[in-house]
Amino acid sequence: RCALHPPGQCADAVASGTGGNVAVWSNDATSFDGTISAQGGLRGKGGLVETSGHYLDVGNDATVDTLAQDGTAGTWLLDPDNVTIQATGSETCSTTCAPTGSNSTLSVATLEAALAHNNVTVSTGTSGSQDGDITVASEISWTSAHTLTLSASTSSGSIFVDAPIIVGYSGSNPSNAGLLLNYSTSNGSLSFATGGYVNFASTGNTLKINSNSYTLLDSMTGSTGLTSMNGKSGRYALANSIDASGAGTFSDSV
Repeated sequence: RCALHPPGQCADAVASGTGGNVAVWSNDATSFDGTISAQGGLRGKGGLVETSGHYLDVGNDATVDTLAQDGTAGTWLLDPDNVTIQATGSETCSTTCAPTGSNSTLSVATLEAALAHNNVTVSTGTSGSQDGDITVASEISWTSAHTLTLSASTSSGSIFVDAPIIVGYSGSNPSNAGLLLNYSTSNGSLSFATGGYVNFASTGNTLKINSNSYTLLDSMTGSTGLTSMNGKSGRYALANSIDASGAGTFSDSV
C-alpha cells in the first residue's frame, strides 16, 4: 500500500527541457490526495504522472500539473481496476484516505481540474480480479486544449457512458482537444445509456475509438455536413446535435 498527501512531489524541468516522470503505485491499494508537478520548461513538453493500484483512491484535493511553456502538456495516467467517474469520487477517502473497497472512484471535479493542466488518461488494469470497466456516471466538461483518454482493459474492459462528455475547446489547434476511447474488442463493449452522449465544440477536435480516427460533422450541408460524406469512405460522427428538417433527401447510407 502507498499514500501520498500534501505537500507533494515536484519533477519540473529547471529552465528548459521536458518535465520528469512521477509514479505513485502499489500492488494493492493506492491513495493519492496530494500535489504532483511535472511541468516542462522552455522548448520542452510536460512530463508523465502515473497513479495506479488495483484499488485507486483519488482524493478531492489531488492536483497534477504537467503544463509546459510551449503549450505541449504532459499526461496524468490513472491505472486502477474498475473505475467510476462520478460527482463525488473517493467516498472511502476521509481524513485518513484509507482505501477499503475493490472499486475505484474519481470525482468529476478532480478530473476536470486535471484536464485544465494536462492530458489525462484513465486506463484500467488487467491483473486484478475485476474486468477493468470504466463508467462515466456524471457529466464531464472541459474547455482547455487537452485530451481525455479512457482506456478499458484490453482483455475484458468495457466503457459505459451514462452521462454527457463535453469537449468544449474551439480555439487554435482544436485537434489538441479531444476524446480517445479504447475498450476490449473480444469481451468488452462501448455503450451509451439514455442521457449519455459526447459533444464537441469544434469539428476540428479529435475523436478516436480503438485507435480509429473519426471525422466530425456538425450540419447537414457544407464542408462539415453530412452531404460531405457523399461518395466517400471513412468513419464519421456527429460533433453535436443537428437540425435535419427540410434538408431534403440524403442518397447515401448513414
